Amino acid sequence: MLHQHHISHLIKEDNLPRNLSREERQNQIGPISQTTILHRIGEWTRNVIANEFKIRNSKGVNWLFEKMKGIPTILVGAGPSLDKNIDLLKECKNKAVIIACSSALKPMLEKDIIPDIVFVTDSKPKEMRLMLEESGFYSKDYAEQMILICDSFVHPSVYEDWNGEIFFYNIRTLESCPFTHSLIEFTGQIGQLGAGGSVTTIMLCFAYGGLKCEPVIFVGQDCGYYEPPKHHVSNHSSGVADLTKAYAPIETTDYQERKCFTNKALLSFCYWFEDFCLGNPGTYINATEGGILTVGVTHQPLQSVLDNHLKQEYNIRDLLLNPDTVIDGAKPENRWIYKSTDPAGKSAPILKRETYFTGELLDHIVSTIPPPDLITNICKHTSLVSNLINPESKDSQLKA
Repeated sequence: MLHQHHISHLIKEDNLPRNLSREERQNQIGPISQTTILHRIGEWTRNVIANEFKIRNSKGVNWLFEKMKGIPTILVGAGPSLDKNIDLLKECKNKAVIIACSSALKPMLEKDIIPDIVFVTDSKPKEMRLMLEESGFYSKDYAEQMILICDSFVHPSVYEDWNGEIFFYNIRTLESCPFTHSLIEFTGQIGQLGAGGSVTTIMLCFAYGGLKCEPVIFVGQDCGYYEPPKHHVSNHSSGVADLTKAYAPIETTDYQERKCFTNKALLSFCYWFEDFCLGNPGTYINATEGGILTVGVTHQPLQSVLDNHLKQEYNIRDLLLNPDTVIDGAKPENRWIYKSTDPAGKSAPILKRETYFTGELLDHIVSTIPPPDLITNICKHTSLVSNLINPESKDSQLKA
């Protein structure tokens, strides 16, 4: 299936295909590049090491799986159209599971709209910490009303002052990362979520595949912009505002044929959303009221969604935190009962709960999990292990 609607309207951009088949689009949104892995593997691994105690003493995101079957969800992004209908989100409370990305948190809390779940994925400590502090996220009142979900790579400063419920997950699609295959061995089975390049793509994987929500409703998911951004993430170094500065604008049209702009990064997110909606049966409603997300979704104003789809009330928090509805695989007694295999097909060692992330274990990961050639050449150097264990070491330099 082709993007006949808005791709045909792109202005001249030599490096951007105008008409892409679904297979070609999927190639555009493939796994995280080896270059990204190369530059961030040390940071990610240091964060996992620092997070180990917290992860082991917290619930995995799979503890929440299948708890909200048939209950609507609203996924709140930080796109510029959020201004149009943010006030209506308060009326949606306890009629849908409201899941917000960290960039949308500040404008929501300023209007006393408290999401049920907040997703944080950015491992950069200063920017994310600043964003959360400015929103008032760490207050005691919010801790009693929101659930924080973090990936295992998140910087520990994100949660160190959070006194509420926290759940961790592993990212499923980091196949290029040397220790992805061994990550479960020291986190236990905490649940995996797919990554599509942005926090909202992970939120969609969680809401649809994890919670089993129906329908899925998008708000603030523009994947584009209409003018130089003056919206909610403009004071931060992540989100749409940052992407508009990092990539050249591409003129296109939105779902109503109005002139707008996107760029390669935002367009790749749009491809990912559309492919997900096309490939996974369900009801997907785009209530953003703006932007370029078109294929695989129906468009309705949020007021119409509220009137027609959100008629029943639920005690969302109680349903999410009910210990009696936890699936078997997420129960504490089963967290460490599993077998994993390495690429050669041999059974990998099962690590017990008391096993800690040591230099010996890192050596085992590097030596037994064959990564891509680019990473292998770096991992051969013992200085990498030294760097992961002690980033202050004089010898802890990555050498090519």
